[in-house]
Amino acid sequence: MFVNAFIGFFLASFAPGERAAQAACRSGLPEQVVKIIDGAGKYAEGTAVRLEVKTPGDVDIVERLAAVKLDN
Repeated sequence: MFVNAFIGFFLASFAPGERAAQAACRSGLPEQVVKIIDGAGKYAEGTAVRLEVKTPGDVDIVERLAAVKLDN
């Protein structure tokens, strides 16, 4: 995971493999996050998922996605 700071938000970037990306989509994440994962580019390193982090709820989503990645 990479985190870049911008004015007013952070950008969290992940590259989950295919199995972790599929598990994330089934894990109960918000529909908009599932759409981001489904529409993300696929590369040798994994699926390029980038999420803007602006609220405490966004931090929770990033933590959940990181946990799914670590478990898969």
